[in-house]
Amino acid sequence: MARLEIRVAAVVFLLALSRFRCDEEEISRKTYIVRMDKGAMPAIFRTHESWYESTLAAASGIHAAAPAAEFIHIYNTAMHGFAAKMSARQAAALESAPGFIHMFPDSAKKLHTTYSPQFLHLEQSNHAPSLLWKDSTYGSEAIVGIFDTGVWPQSQSFDDRKMSPVPSRWKGTCQAGPGFDPKLCNRKLIGARFFYRGYEAMSGPINDTTEFKSPRDSDGHGTHTASTAAGRDVYRADLLGFAAGTARGMAPKARIAAYKVCWQSGCFDSDILAAFDRAVSDGVDVISLSVGGGVMPYYLDSIAIGSFAAMERGIFVACSGGNEGPTDMSVTNIAPWITTVGASTMDRSFPANVKLGNGMSAHPTWSPAAIRSALMTTSTMEGKSGHVIGDEATSNSSTPFDFGSGLVDPVSALDPGLVYDLSVRDYERFLCGLNYSSRARSTVTRSHFSCSKDSTTRDRPSSLNYPSFSVVFDLSQKAYTTTVSRTVTNVGPAKSLYTARVVAPRGVEITVKPSKLEFQKRNQKMEFQMSITAKSSRSVAAGESETQFGVLIWSNTRGGRQMVQSPIAISRQQPF
Repeated sequence: MARLEIRVAAVVFLLALSRFRCDEEEISRKTYIVRMDKGAMPAIFRTHESWYESTLAAASGIHAAAPAAEFIHIYNTAMHGFAAKMSARQAAALESAPGFIHMFPDSAKKLHTTYSPQFLHLEQSNHAPSLLWKDSTYGSEAIVGIFDTGVWPQSQSFDDRKMSPVPSRWKGTCQAGPGFDPKLCNRKLIGARFFYRGYEAMSGPINDTTEFKSPRDSDGHGTHTASTAAGRDVYRADLLGFAAGTARGMAPKARIAAYKVCWQSGCFDSDILAAFDRAVSDGVDVISLSVGGGVMPYYLDSIAIGSFAAMERGIFVACSGGNEGPTDMSVTNIAPWITTVGASTMDRSFPANVKLGNGMSAHPTWSPAAIRSALMTTSTMEGKSGHVIGDEATSNSSTPFDFGSGLVDPVSALDPGLVYDLSVRDYERFLCGLNYSSRARSTVTRSHFSCSKDSTTRDRPSSLNYPSFSVVFDLSQKAYTTTVSRTVTNVGPAKSLYTARVVAPRGVEITVKPSKLEFQKRNQKMEFQMSITAKSSRSVAAGESETQFGVLIWSNTRGGRQMVQSPIAISRQQPF
């Protein structure tokens, strides 16, 4: 009898232990974003979705005590793979599955927080009428995708009066949901989708008493950013009785497609990637996000991954730099294939984000890199007062680490003279220069490529053909000299002669060879090298660094008045 009681007690204990482990597995479950090798799909599967389902089921079956893993999203465009909610054990089992490349846990990003056209001289320049808006037909053929909190379709900013039919290339749609009838879309607001499965998997069901489980905006942030980018003219607008006038977006005739990815508890990576997946397939020309998280490796960043896929298809991606600061390393969305836009204070008593949403539709054949280059090299480092842009946090003059390339001048960007263009291969070399593993590189680019076995200057991050220069000298070394190369493309007058002028900081010698670039035709490319030599510094303590700034200006002395300006950052760091 005693033995029987012992056996019963043992069985009860094992059952309880099994239940405990099951509950523990349930508590530990979270969403993972999984990158798969699209080309590794076995022939027995007809679709990638069925392959992913089988792979996930196999990982779930290994630990039968745990709840089955569940799909959140399938990715086909921005990334090859899926998002799924599973336990840590199931995730570990998935790593040995055929075709697996990389995974990372889902996480939440945060939102970043009507006079801009006049402030940026879109209506007039140097007291003369500006042709920028007219030449770009006010963005009428551009489609701007807004990733945010949704949209309030009844806003006057989204009126479609006198607008032409929706471009035939548009493949998107307007989804129905509480408070949102697809009939509310029109020739202005041509798309509206919402992505919530990643949010609900991590935060629980959406509270439908405070939010709309639909594209409708209950926060206001998404409606604001959409109208800023491409809102129609709204006359007699004001802000609580102040700043009365006409409110309009940067591209008032551009089409808007709203992708709701943000909810009360944040914007989750898995939903952001799903929005990129759909927006690229839908056919947007521009993607704008006022969303971000902390600085992280690109292969763990949903925005960096999604925007790379968009860039490959010629889609211009603009992201906000964040609300943090003024501390170092507080800017987000820093991948070089993204155009990162900071906040400035206009000559009114409230701040605003400077946004661009017309795809530079006056130059529809330009790559996203060429558009970004034009915006950067024609920016001004001076405010409207004529002085160097100030730092609101300190009331001192700011530096390129504060204002980047400067205040955007869209009128000058229409005719930049020279551009620093970039190809997908250039970005691949950049990732090689960061010493990313093959799996990490593939997670970002969705492709397999090899890095050079020999370390070359072209693979160094500082050699990326970017419209700015940044070099770092290790003070523990004896030599403080480096050379970087750049290639510029002539997009100005066919016969042009550009002369280099360098403003170098104290204690630094900078030379440019050749110092003159003579072009004979448009779209001609020419290469130059910049050599930088710095002196040692005794003022830098162990573990610290100091940075000085200079500038390179290419001036067109024949055929035009273009001035192509690039900031230079020279840092010295003292290791521990």
